[in-house]
Amino acid sequence: MTKLLEKALEKVSKLMIIPLSDRQIMLANDTPQNRRELTRMSLRVFRPQGGTSLQQITQLTTALRVLFDLRFVNYSPVTGDIAVRAPQSTLDAVGDFLDDLREDRPTVMLEIRVYQLSTLLSKELGVTVPTQFSVFNIPSEVNKLVGGSNFHCRRAAIAGAVSRLSSFGEAAGIRTSPFSSM
Repeated sequence: MTKLLEKALEKVSKLMIIPLSDRQIMLANDTPQNRRELTRMSLRVFRPQGGTSLQQITQLTTALRVLFDLRFVNYSPVTGDIAVRAPQSTLDAVGDFLDDLREDRPTVMLEIRVYQLSTLLSKELGVTVPTQFSVFNIPSEVNKLVGGSNFHCRRAAIAGAVSRLSSFGEAAGIRTSPFSSM
């Protein structure tokens, strides 16, 4: 039975499917107690790296219990090993976690890009880089232009010039298209 089908059946039927052999499965109600009692467990022994003190080992085993919800974690002071009994997927996650602890990776990685700018070419060309910029609000500037008395005078002058041009064109026999007034 594929894992995907097994997961789908477990969710739909609220049953646990426990494979016993290639051709046999056991079904049980999906309760926390049945999960604890019927889930297959594996055992893996981990050896902490470096000179670790008893306090560090105690902190590590407590962290494993809390992070991975483990019930069976034992430390052997004679061999210096930590034995963990849990489902295989949990053991794989614990192994990855402990491998990450062993590696001395930097905790912060800095990516630095250094640029060198030369102003020699711009000086030779006679170009200067602007050091000040003017920022303005376009709608308010348009309102200043439109709201001033000069705009109305210009508008009247343009309208008069257009009407004179159209009358001149009619007198000369040229058809002009009507302009819309501003």
